[in-house]
Amino acid sequence: MKQRHKSLILIGWISIIVLSFFLNIYLMKLNTLKLVKNRAESFFSEIVITRLWNSNHGSVYVPLNEKTQANPYLKVPNRDIVTTTGQKLTMINPAYMTRQIAELADKYNTIKYHITSLDPIRPANKADKWEAKVLKVFEGNPEGILQKDIIDSISYYRYMAPLNTETSCLDCHAEQGYKIGDIRGGISVSFRDDIYYKAEKKQTISLGTIHLAVLLLGILGLKYYERMSSKFLLELKIKNKKLEENQTYQQQLNMDLKEINATKDRFFSIIAHDLKSPFTSTIGYSNLLLENYHKYSDEKKHEMIQTISDSSERSFNLLENLLTWSRSQRGKIKYNPEKIDLKIISQSLTELYKSQAKAKEVMLINNVQDSVELISDRNILETVLRNLISNAIKYTTAGDTIRLDCKASKNNNEIIFSVNDTGTGMEEEDLIKLFKIDESISTPGTDNEKGTGLGLILCKELLEMAGGIIEVESELGKGSTFKFTLPANRI
Repeated sequence: MKQRHKSLILIGWISIIVLSFFLNIYLMKLNTLKLVKNRAESFFSEIVITRLWNSNHGSVYVPLNEKTQANPYLKVPNRDIVTTTGQKLTMINPAYMTRQIAELADKYNTIKYHITSLDPIRPANKADKWEAKVLKVFEGNPEGILQKDIIDSISYYRYMAPLNTETSCLDCHAEQGYKIGDIRGGISVSFRDDIYYKAEKKQTISLGTIHLAVLLLGILGLKYYERMSSKFLLELKIKNKKLEENQTYQQQLNMDLKEINATKDRFFSIIAHDLKSPFTSTIGYSNLLLENYHKYSDEKKHEMIQTISDSSERSFNLLENLLTWSRSQRGKIKYNPEKIDLKIISQSLTELYKSQAKAKEVMLINNVQDSVELISDRNILETVLRNLISNAIKYTTAGDTIRLDCKASKNNNEIIFSVNDTGTGMEEEDLIKLFKIDESISTPGTDNEKGTGLGLILCKELLEMAGGIIEVESELGKGSTFKFTLPANRI
């Protein structure tokens, strides 16, 4: 590793650790504030509920004693009463009760409560500087506020929320002009922050220790990585050399994989579209014929039956090619050589396609007049010739000619077959795509016959299996000639 890169990584790692440390400190302080606010809101809620209980009962009476004297600021009838036994009682309203609770809390819990207002009845309830500022804020935003403040030189968390005027509050505060729902003051809850400060200090030390340990581990890891990377680079160099040596093999594998994927895609394309299309046509015309049989003329019926027949024949030929091709891809086709008389095969095939050629007014001529024998696979030869003749008929029109020829090579060790037509022909750029599964083309025939391009690919694969080759010559508008060669005696 270069020194410059090493320095950048080290600086980056230290920056991340420092940033993480201060981010955790920030989150810790946020969590402390949330904890403090929850605690303050809880105390405030308890006081408010206690006051509400008192207020809902119209205040309560307690015995007079040294600690509980009559409230001189409570100007209501029956403030002081005497029981039938002579016991003197005085009324404790919510405000008086809150003051007494605050005194107990300050004594035993170090929590300070203070009921206050900007316009208090009791002078001791006057807001201090912090409370007065918060009470003014409540006029525009009546939400509880938590802040730090100093009380008697001691730092406190102080929380204050507004007190709303209830119906029961009007007995004492109606003369001040308050109405139900008005904010007449608030209750502040204060508790020392030293407990939280100590907890934060401990947590800060823990976070610092953890981050320092992680920082050191990262530096040690960088050192270890630097050492291991040298070893790794050496091993990588050796592996690269091996990869270079195997590059040709890998490229071949990629080409094989591409061909396999293209084969798969082509197969599903044929299944999904080309095989479905003729069946759709057959089913459609069959249903129309069934539903309207007595409405159609004999000529119309014959036309529709002919369409169904043609569609069925195309479906059968396509299915036959598909099955043959599928078997070849799975290695299920075995080469079975036997003695073959080419004159007999050529006559049989021309008879098979004679009616199809006649329907398009195309002349199908068999030029194989003499008996020529070879040893090869009959099924392969017939499949190839069927596809080539069918293709020729597909791309010819009325008046065109198709010729089937075969001859022996000069040394008689090969047989050369040709299927020549005077049909539409092809452009030169399309010729190289005919026998490639990933680029095969399918052009509609002269009568808009559908095709898949699979037939020629199948011919090429079967011929290669039999030791043969296939080639094509074509010119747009002048027809095509497909030639293939087979060994005369391949066992």
